[in-house]
Amino acid sequence: MIWMFMLLNIFFQDVYRKEQVVIQNKLSASIAYLAIHMINETLRLLSESSRHLHFLIDVRNGRIIYSNQAFINQFNDITDPAVLLPLIEHEDLEYVMEKYLACKSGEKIEDFESRVHIDGKRHVYKIAAALMVTSSGQRIVGCDAEDITDMKDYINVLNEHNKKKNSILNIISHDLMGPIGIIQSLSSLMSDPEKITDEHRLHQYTDLINRTSKKCINLIRNFINQEFLESFGVNLVKKRIELVGKMQILIQGYINNEVEMKKRFTLLSNMEKVYIEIDEDKFFQIMNNLISNSLKFTNDGGTIAVNITDQDTSVLITVADDGVGIPEKYHKQLFEKFNPARRSGLKGEESIGLGMSIIKTIVEWHNGKIWFESQVNVGTTFYIEIPK
Repeated sequence: MIWMFMLLNIFFQDVYRKEQVVIQNKLSASIAYLAIHMINETLRLLSESSRHLHFLIDVRNGRIIYSNQAFINQFNDITDPAVLLPLIEHEDLEYVMEKYLACKSGEKIEDFESRVHIDGKRHVYKIAAALMVTSSGQRIVGCDAEDITDMKDYINVLNEHNKKKNSILNIISHDLMGPIGIIQSLSSLMSDPEKITDEHRLHQYTDLINRTSKKCINLIRNFINQEFLESFGVNLVKKRIELVGKMQILIQGYINNEVEMKKRFTLLSNMEKVYIEIDEDKFFQIMNNLISNSLKFTNDGGTIAVNITDQDTSVLITVADDGVGIPEKYHKQLFEKFNPARRSGLKGEESIGLGMSIIKTIVEWHNGKIWFESQVNVGTTFYIEIPK
């Protein structure tokens, strides 16, 4: 990144000042001066022509000692970073300060996002920062800020299309599996000996209906599983989100179908708003998978409860049910691929045994951990802890 070259620029200047003392030959000194001057000028031109905002902060006095033209165009030629603080979204301010303090202590800050209000419009910036200490002891924080507002807007549009796709998948699975389930039930009734007129032909029909309905149900289930697995293979795209609000939307979808599902759903949080950096799509695939498992193994009239706990450095999410539980003999192998713990649901729902293995992998990609507690005929609780 260019901000790294800017820091090197300062470093070269510092080295040159130091080397001037030991360079005795005037010709050598002149050549060294020209070489460093060319490097400095090249780096300055690169920075000045960039659309990224570049600025350097002297840690000792907290003043901006350099800003490129892109920064000046956006914020004028300011030297006091405190002028920027009122522009930062209130909910992001503490987060930004934490990153700055971490950088001052020597931590290299990779891309993080912050919302900034400029002329009544909200912008989203992706920021990187690093600390440099010159030979004279001067400590400087270099920052590179890229305006990604347009990109975020595009992503939001794509997410809307993704939601529509998910809605279509839900409609297909619901509208097809319902009628096919009815067909399967009717075929069982038609097999009643008291209602048989032409036994051989009737059995042929009922057998065909049963086989066709089962194939269709399996086809839909495999399609949904494939959708999950294909998405699983995509790299993480982490961003900072407000988790409680997103979770409320998810759980409300289940609450709206409580009557049909014959289950009760609850959501609790110890804070009104909880912020966390995650891959939103993959995280909510985890949540849907865990809730789906609870649905399969909880009797009608049971409860599925989701809880969010904001901790000092992490967020704890639990999904608990009062279902049939997991036998103790399967506990150690539950997160293994193709584990022997795979079971059909209470209503015959099949499983390919990959779900928990995938969930564990995605949680670990987030540098988190997952564990569970379960007791037969009492229920199961899954715990997911992810660093903020």
